Amino acid sequence: MQHLMGRLFKYSIFALFIIINFVIFVFCARINLYRGVTLDEARYIPAGVSHWYTGEFGLANDCPPLARMMAVLPLLSLGVVVEDQGLQNHDGDAGLNSRDRELAHGGRFLSHNPRWFMLFCLARMSGFLWWLLGAWVIFRWSRELYGGGAGFLGLALWCFSPNVLAHEHLATPGLPAAAACAAATYAFRGYLNSPSWGRALGAGFLLGVAQLVAFESFALFVIWPLLALVHRLARVGGASPEFGLRTRVIQAVGAVALSIWVLNLGYGFGGSGLPLGSFDFDSHALSGNSELPGGRLARGAVGNRFRGTWHGRAIIPVPADYLKGLDRRLYERETAPHRRGEEGWPVEVTGRSLATVAGRLPLALWAMMIWSLILRAVRHPRSTPWCEELALWLPVGIILAMTAPALGLLSLSVGILLTAPFGIVIASRLACFLRPGRVRGGWVAAALSLWALGGSLIVIRENQLDDEHIARFNRDLDHLWRKLGLPVLEPRAVAGIDTGERGILYRTFVDSRGVESNYALYVPEDYRGDRPYPLILSLHGYGDRGTTGRQFTAVGLPFTLEYQDIGFLVLCPQGHSGTWEPSGDDARRAMELLAAVQGAYRVDPKRICLNGVSSGGTGVWDLAARFPDRWAAIVPVASAPWDRGQAPLIKHIPCWCFHTRYDGGSPSDEVQGMIEALRAAGGQPRYTEFFDVNHNAWDRAYHMPELYEWLSRQRLP
Repeated sequence: MQHLMGRLFKYSIFALFIIINFVIFVFCARINLYRGVTLDEARYIPAGVSHWYTGEFGLANDCPPLARMMAVLPLLSLGVVVEDQGLQNHDGDAGLNSRDRELAHGGRFLSHNPRWFMLFCLARMSGFLWWLLGAWVIFRWSRELYGGGAGFLGLALWCFSPNVLAHEHLATPGLPAAAACAAATYAFRGYLNSPSWGRALGAGFLLGVAQLVAFESFALFVIWPLLALVHRLARVGGASPEFGLRTRVIQAVGAVALSIWVLNLGYGFGGSGLPLGSFDFDSHALSGNSELPGGRLARGAVGNRFRGTWHGRAIIPVPADYLKGLDRRLYERETAPHRRGEEGWPVEVTGRSLATVAGRLPLALWAMMIWSLILRAVRHPRSTPWCEELALWLPVGIILAMTAPALGLLSLSVGILLTAPFGIVIASRLACFLRPGRVRGGWVAAALSLWALGGSLIVIRENQLDDEHIARFNRDLDHLWRKLGLPVLEPRAVAGIDTGERGILYRTFVDSRGVESNYALYVPEDYRGDRPYPLILSLHGYGDRGTTGRQFTAVGLPFTLEYQDIGFLVLCPQGHSGTWEPSGDDARRAMELLAAVQGAYRVDPKRICLNGVSSGGTGVWDLAARFPDRWAAIVPVASAPWDRGQAPLIKHIPCWCFHTRYDGGSPSDEVQGMIEALRAAGGQPRYTEFFDVNHNAWDRAYHMPELYEWLSRQRLP
């Protein structure tokens, strides 16, 4: 009876943690109800539906399909509409890269399904199921190593982990990868301790599942052999004659073969068994294409370094789309995210050191892990075999190393999540000291546990209820909606109380010929009219031309003014033709509008700057040459080629030009030629080149605080 009551109590506590996590899950989902979807979800969920309907896996192939296919299972019975034609054949996708094509496909998916929000909410429910898998593994693993109390402590840490909760309510592969890798490694540990054909095949099956969830699971092929070597050296699970080394090798081969079969099953065996030389690769690692000067790859160049060699005749037992997706991941890693510095050296913008990678795990969890290691060394040397401890520390160390910049083989967010289950099991050891009689060391264990759990709750509160985070998320949502081509709420025009209007003001202007045009004027919150203010004249691109609507403020500098105050008046005229030739009506109208704004506001005439994107960037060059003594500085972004012969006319104007290395519509070599012409004429232009975006260099340029600091220092003599 006492044993039955003990089991009932244990299951009740386990169920209580499940209920608590589900409440937090629903709470976070409700808080995020009107925050929309992430960019990855906008690609993955429509792609998952397409996988089921078409049996093709080319969409979103930068990640294996299992997690998103499971996420969209509830959607299939609701009459979800997916476009008939394939992604690659859609007329509007010409010239877009893979991610932009997938986002365009996601936008069409949302437009075809008016109930899209409900569909995305249902897809997100799969995150709770993956959390359950991780909870079961952590509970079992911790309890087997350190006792029942450790199982509950590990379950509590998993329940409240900020890294886990941040991904649980999203239909992305991060949490599924963490749960699948932990489950597979737990099964492999069980096989090493007690080898049998059943355990070997079970580990192989889960290894295949993990490979179907995320490419990052490939780290298991590094971790598992090391774990096997450690157990072999420690002679754990002493092998009987029928399970000697030869038998274990055969079992390992069988497990790997089963994992490959599971991987092929997930892709419907599409393109499996083809020679390696039959593929066309984009990445330098697989294509063998030489890098161009400056460390860049030739745009659109494909190849196969194995073609024509004996390697090329090798049969690849994995699906074609899996290999193509791996090639895409390698290519994206090779081509992003860098910015060319002033001296021509590539500068990694989103770089990370090993310390910053490790720092993404909560500090309290690290403290618990380190204290657990110390207590293991000095107090309980016989509690668990050292190879069992290494089975936890090895995955943490290897995954962090593969995520760090020296290798950079794993994405940061997924890599950190992969370490979380192993770190939590390590930290759960402290439960052994949360007992009467364990005063020496127990109080430290209790303090660290409270720190970890309390800190997690604080993070949840800050990220889910803080007004600043909510406002930032809403701004990101508007940006995503525009990227998907969907309607968004128009930016508000803020009305002041006594000092006039502030914020982005939408107005109309009638020029000298009686033609009416729209324009937007940004007035800083601290503008009082008591001193002259600098002004930026901002020219939009060709795609935002027109006579109605507000699309001309949806990209570039005016879009960023929704969430940053730069201390400038910003004037954004809407061009009718989309070009800004000095002799054209749009340019004339823009100059007339500038004069009118100068008459209505206190504008510093010596601090008027000219900025533009795409065709508006070309207009910057044109208007600078037409009015060379008018501008304190010019900022052309993603501009088209321009007449270099006019460089002497504008050599004296401070210039900061932004472009991208892989701009398909405006080659960077042409813009670099313009910069060289300015320097040859005696100018000192600044040039920044991005490596992680296409034509939309403005998405990066206008988020650089140093740009506005530089502009604020420019003035006419």
